[in-house]
Amino acid sequence: MTTSPPTSLEDLARDPGRAADVPVQAVPGLLAQLGGLVTVLSARLAAGEGANGAESGDPGDKLLTAEQVAERLGTSKDYIYRNAKRFPFTVRQGRMVRFSSRGIDRYQKLRQGS
Repeated sequence: MTTSPPTSLEDLARDPGRAADVPVQAVPGLLAQLGGLVTVLSARLAAGEGANGAESGDPGDKLLTAEQVAERLGTSKDYIYRNAKRFPFTVRQGRMVRFSSRGIDRYQKLRQGS
């Protein structure tokens, strides 16, 4: 039985040894997906516990509004809301969305490479 070459990150996650079988034309797309995944996972790790949907477990942490985050990051409030799901410092409280101040600090340090 012949198996088709791996063409997705899911295929490669199941069997990393098959990376050499990836068609050359599929490599750029897979690398782009992988780069995005590495960025998100690295930011998540830097943000630590309490980020992305969990209650903030740090009593010294302050939860900020989208407007406060936009001002702090130098972007629009709309941008913050549109990207809340991908930010590792997003904290959901029911239907309300807030953002961890300490998570933002860690996120900015990671992006600056410090």
